[in-house]
Amino acid sequence: MSRRFFCAINPSRRDEYVQQMAALLKPNGKLIGLLFDKDFGREEPPFGGTIAEYQRRFEQRFDIEIMEPSYNSHPARQGSELFIKMRVKA
Repeated sequence: MSRRFFCAINPSRRDEYVQQMAALLKPNGKLIGLLFDKDFGREEPPFGGTIAEYQRRFEQRFDIEIMEPSYNSHPARQGSELFIKMRVKA
């Protein structure tokens, strides 16, 4: 997953993305990437998001193995990204 991809999805459609990813990945398949840990409060991309939102959206279809601040983000994004590693529920 790309940070720039998910943050561009309107929050009203993000559950569709979660469902589609769960359907595309094999059972126990992994979803790994970066997400913004910042709500931009915008009506256009990038929308950003929060840990609470991501947990709520992904936990029904994925086991969240890691969702924590990224330690190696680009200096311009330091402190505003989460590293995620999730596994599709079998």
